[in-house]
Amino acid sequence: MHVSLRLAFGLSEEFWGIEVRDSTTTVRFGRIGSPGQTVTSSHANETEARTSAERLIAEKRKRGYVDAPRMAGPRRRPAFGTGPIALFPARIVESERRADEERRRRAEENSGELATAGADARLRHITVHERVPLPENRFRSVVSASGALGVPENIGVLGATLTTLSLHAPSSFPESLGRLGKLSRLSIRGPSHEMLVVPDVIARLTSLERLEIAGYDRAAMPAALDRAARLSSIDFERTSLASGKDLTAVAQAPALVELRCTPHGQDVSALVSAPKLRRLSLGRVGTDPRLPRGLGKLEQLEVLSLEHAVDGAALVACASSLPSLRSLQFQSDGDLPDTFDSLRSIESLGVGTETAELPKSLRDLRNVERFSFHGPLAAIGPWLAAWERLTELRLEGPAKRPPRTVLPAAVFTLARCKRLTIARHRLAPLDDMLGAWRWLESLTLDTLALESFSPSLAELGLRELRLLGMKAAGTKTALRMWGRMQALETLVIGAPVAPEVSELRGFESLGSLTLDLSRLKLGYELASVMASIAKLPKLRHLTLTMPDHAGISGELASLHGLETLSLTNFDPYKTHVLRRILCNVAVR
Repeated sequence: MHVSLRLAFGLSEEFWGIEVRDSTTTVRFGRIGSPGQTVTSSHANETEARTSAERLIAEKRKRGYVDAPRMAGPRRRPAFGTGPIALFPARIVESERRADEERRRRAEENSGELATAGADARLRHITVHERVPLPENRFRSVVSASGALGVPENIGVLGATLTTLSLHAPSSFPESLGRLGKLSRLSIRGPSHEMLVVPDVIARLTSLERLEIAGYDRAAMPAALDRAARLSSIDFERTSLASGKDLTAVAQAPALVELRCTPHGQDVSALVSAPKLRRLSLGRVGTDPRLPRGLGKLEQLEVLSLEHAVDGAALVACASSLPSLRSLQFQSDGDLPDTFDSLRSIESLGVGTETAELPKSLRDLRNVERFSFHGPLAAIGPWLAAWERLTELRLEGPAKRPPRTVLPAAVFTLARCKRLTIARHRLAPLDDMLGAWRWLESLTLDTLALESFSPSLAELGLRELRLLGMKAAGTKTALRMWGRMQALETLVIGAPVAPEVSELRGFESLGSLTLDLSRLKLGYELASVMASIAKLPKLRHLTLTMPDHAGISGELASLHGLETLSLTNFDPYKTHVLRRILCNVAVR
């Protein structure tokens, strides 16, 4: 007994085959064109071996595998497991030949479909493949494209319209990239163990405004970036510059305003030659808390963010040589200085420290409008009440489980603060002091228990409520009480919710809703939540995490004002209802 199956997905195919000889089963599988892998199993007898093989075959067929094409002519029993090629050599050779023909046929069909779709004024985004050429002069409306393994050689045919291009682990950069005359944003993401050598063709993109490079171990930049006249933002996310010359090349971009990077050798002196640089974010390789060399020479900086622990006292002293600085984010490696006279002009401040008490001299920073603090709440003193301009406050605790604590009294006296975020803190109940929060418009609670908060929260005039990392317990009671929030426009529940989340009838003013429904049972529980969502008349943006193998309710077709719809874990085989919804609403 021997069976050979094949699975096709996208532009690649897999083979799977099994042969039974006496009481032994041999399975061979892999991608067509590769040697594949072989697994041999022994059974008690031939009957048990055949039963096991039939069960495996049935499982594969359920997953979409079909019989591999057979060769014409008399049937011959192939020599099994001999040679480096796949299972049943003669058949696999024939299968590979037909697979190549099928790929070429699909490429032609895709090109034809793209050519037809290109004339549709509604088409905005396409996914390209390096092996599928693009049709000429057919794309009149496409402004965004992405490539999983690379881009086709004739990507330049999109030059008249394409403004955004995202590439994942591209193997090459064709010269036709230089013909993308309207490309303003380019994103390149790759594996963390590789080095990216950015080609010179990127410097010839005269309309390029933002360049994003993420995931690579290192990146080497071309020396001719001075030709990228509009390049104003460069972001090296989790990617280090290969050498000091690369930072010098980056500084040659004449319009550079924003830069995020990890400089080689922790030396940023080369950025002095970037006169328009205003926003700088620096990472670090290693644990050295010393400041990057040359940082004090960048007098043009307005925003500075250090994504690693530094000597806080040295940084505050360095800020005295940065007269234009308005925003500073850092994490202190030790104690903070006693005076902050050099930061009096700061409007946005972010501090991370494990110290037990912040200096009282912080009260002198009367211009701060946004404050983010990563550390124990006990470190915040009465000086916070002196910040009369503060409009946004974020309090973030340590990553490990913190002890139960209380909010500092000064938090309840900030009459102009509109946005409050509390993350990774365990708070005692706030029943007695919630009335002082009448000024709040946006409240975000992360990794806190719902039971800790009073129903009087419904009396606040919140427009935005985000509950992230919350426990599902108590959801019904909380939503029933908070349903009186007549002004609430955005509701986000970031943890799996209980079936009682169907208590959404009081949120008639909601315009944006995010729910995690992954733990609901298919059937009545999911249907009741969908019915509740369908009764929200002003809903414009809906994001749902669905249970496994779940479809979507047709009742959502009544949301005629829906503009954006995001579904996670949505069953792709249950799209007939989704089509009906898309025909009735204005989803973008």
